[in-house]
Formats: sequence, structure tokens, C-alpha cells
Amino acid sequence: MPPKDKSFAFQTYIFEINGALNLNINQEEESDSFSHSLFIFILNKNSHLKIHHFVDSKISYLMNSFFAFLGSDSCMEFFSAYFANPFTKNDKYIYIEREGARCIVRDIFITDDKMSLNLRNELIFKKGYTNGEEYSRGVLKGESSVSLYGLARVEKNLKKINAFVEGDAILLSKRAKFLPVPSLEILSNDLRCTHAVNSGPIPEEKLFYLISRGIKREDAIKMYIESYILSNTEGADEEFKEKVKNYLYSIKI
Repeated sequence: MPPKDKSFAFQTYIFEINGALNLNINQEEESDSFSHSLFIFILNKNSHLKIHHFVDSKISYLMNSFFAFLGSDSCMEFFSAYFANPFTKNDKYIYIEREGARCIVRDIFITDDKMSLNLRNELIFKKGYTNGEEYSRGVLKGESSVSLYGLARVEKNLKKINAFVEGDAILLSKRAKFLPVPSLEILSNDLRCTHAVNSGPIPEEKLFYLISRGIKREDAIKMYIESYILSNTEGADEEFKEKVKNYLYSIKI
């Protein structure tokens, strides 16, 4: 992350992975600056990359770009949490280049009142017999906005692809904006590719179930949101889950 006395910072990180790597990326600073970090990951045969990316900062303009290239029988798990930062743009481009490769991307977010978040997740399938999934889920407050572009692209003459793209959000304010664009570009047959999107307030029937059992409405809302957010951290390390829980407990819903 950029030092506080700098107005502009650009960082590049390159990883070539043979075996297993568990990487934590924490961006939790305060700075009146522009920061852009570029991450490049090359996963060789039978390698396993697990990323936990946690954003709870006050950097004026925070941008991250991730490029990953997956080799034979490799696996990439990417968990991201976006909280608080005024303006965040985060792009992931994952190239599934060899048979047996698989990838799962899970994003969660809880916005501040005027927060702007721009997410772009692209899965590009270059070989058959591969799997890629994207799940983005979060809660919007105040006048915040979240733009989500999720793409699964399958190149020509490929078989046995499994791809899924999902965008989901709870709107706690009528002024909040969720702009999802789940997309599929399918140039082959003999595959399974689907997408889904959903947004709206918390279903009243869900709250009624909790309230009818003696739980206050405010507590019922918190319980529902906690369950909703944590459901998209399945497979993440306990340390990452605890950071998410601590943030949930520290804010006013």
C-alpha cells in the first residue's frame, strides 16, 4: 500500500506457483492518494492458490487488477471482502488454460453511505474439462452504488465446461444502486453455463419468522445480514471469516 506522504502509488506483484500458496492481501490504510496494485499469478500443473483479499480502508482511489493463468489440474480459490473504502475498482481476469483446472471466486461487500464499488470478474475458458464459478453478494446502504460485471467466456471447440456467474444484493435504502451485468459468451457446445442475478430489500417473511420467535426487528435484520454475508465465505480460512464477523459487529446496520 502507498505511504501516507505519497499522492500516487503503483505496485506490481508477480507469483509463479508450484505447489500450494495461501496469500492474504489486507488493504486497511487511510490515505488521500491514488493506489493501483497489479497482481499476476501463474499456476503450474497441480498447483493450488488460495487468496483472501480484505479491504477496509480510506484511500481516495483504490484500484486493483488481478490476472491469473491456470495450468493443468490447478485450483484457484479467491475470497474478497470490500468494506468502507470511498472508491474502489477491482478487476479479476482468470484464464483457465489447461484441462482439469478449476476456479471459484467469492466476493462480499457492505457499503458505506456514499461508497462506490466497481467489480469486474472475467473467467476465460481456453480448454475443456474445466470448471469456473463466480459468486458476488453484498449489502448496500445510503446513497452507495455497486457495479458488477461478471463474465464467463468459453472459446470455440471446447467440451465439458461448467461455468456459473451470480450477482446478489440486499438494498437497505431506496437511494442505493446495484448495477449487475452477468454475462455469458458461449462459442462451444456440450457444456453447462448459467447465470443469475437478484436484488431487493430483505424479504419480510424472513424477518417475520425471526420476530415471531421473540427477536427484536433490529436484531433480526442483523442476524439475517450476518447469515447472508457469511454464506458466501464458504471455504475461506477461519481468520478471514473472523475479520468479516468483526466488521459486521462493529458497524450500524
